[in-house]
Amino acid sequence: MLILVMIVFASCEKYDEVHEEYVQDGEIVYSVKPDSIEVLPGLNRCKVTTEMAVTPNLDKLVIEWNDEQQITDVPTDTDTAYMNVEIANLEEGSVLFKVYSLDTDGNASVIVNAFGNVYGERYQSSLLQRGVTEIKSVKEGAIVYFKSNPEKSVGVELTYTDNDDAIQTVRVEVSDEEVVLENAKFGSELNYRTLYLPEENSLDTIPTAATVSMTIPDPELKEKAVELSASSVMNLDNDTEGAGWGNGDGGLFDDKYTTYGAYEAGYPQILTIDMGEVLPLTRLKLWSRLNSDGHYFGKGNANKIRLFGAAEMPASTDLNDWQLLGTYEFTKPSEGEDVTDDDKAFAEAGFECIIENNPEVRYVRVVVDETFEQTSYMYIGDLKFYGMMY
Repeated sequence: MLILVMIVFASCEKYDEVHEEYVQDGEIVYSVKPDSIEVLPGLNRCKVTTEMAVTPNLDKLVIEWNDEQQITDVPTDTDTAYMNVEIANLEEGSVLFKVYSLDTDGNASVIVNAFGNVYGERYQSSLLQRGVTEIKSVKEGAIVYFKSNPEKSVGVELTYTDNDDAIQTVRVEVSDEEVVLENAKFGSELNYRTLYLPEENSLDTIPTAATVSMTIPDPELKEKAVELSASSVMNLDNDTEGAGWGNGDGGLFDDKYTTYGAYEAGYPQILTIDMGEVLPLTRLKLWSRLNSDGHYFGKGNANKIRLFGAAEMPASTDLNDWQLLGTYEFTKPSEGEDVTDDDKAFAEAGFECIIENNPEVRYVRVVVDETFEQTSYMYIGDLKFYGMMY
């Protein structure tokens, strides 16, 4: 037993010697260790976040990287401190951050290492642009049609100049196959860059290094039919009112020549049409009422007409204050009283009234001077105006 006691005593003496060797300058005291450290990547920057318990003597949080250091005071009025330190002007690559705390006596905690990615020009230059298949200019501006999205891209940022010379910026999402540039200025440039999110928790959506520049083309004018309805028929002072039979004004624009508008008020009989906008007018097609053989080139179908127009409503409804667009007469192609199949086909195709020089008008007056059988009434199967539009 005595021998065992002596051995234990000797062991304790040796331990004390070793301990004294390492604490001869005093015992090592550590501050509280930072916890839950995360580094958020970004474009030439990172954000270091950490969570740590606040102790009575906890004083500062220190972050070191490369040869630099940032020190942040720790609040003392809370049990848990949350630190969010953004570090800018970092070089591209992987960066090692050393995070530790200091207590009020200057004691440091154990260092916690954390790595973060910094993105920059090298990364940007490797990114692919989303392609464009077509830019089409329309009346309202322009439409840009995009190709499929490059992998990992999250959208496109596009800028363009509007007709007020203001720069407009639009975001094109990955789900968008096209984008409308409202009020875009024809002939001006649009610019765009494709956007990427390199990591889910990235601070920045990063654009491609290069910018794609394209010209918004001048729109191409094409001849199109003007969309009209019964509400397009105006009621000026000397216009002809409906006869109370037939299909009313709506029968003029329903693409059916068996329905019709009927009018009865002596000659000339006048219909005024509001096309809704000023446009270069190219022609009118007029169909007779064609619901029986006797109507093809007879009865109250219009035989002689004049067209008048104006870009702005004249002060007077007198035809002398309107621009004459043309005078037209419709005749049966064949001779004789019988209506042949060719005659019917000709009438069913509509009588075409070409308007020379395509004047820009909004209001058109159809003046019927005579019907095929000089009746006191007049009817029209259908009207269709054509103009140059975007």
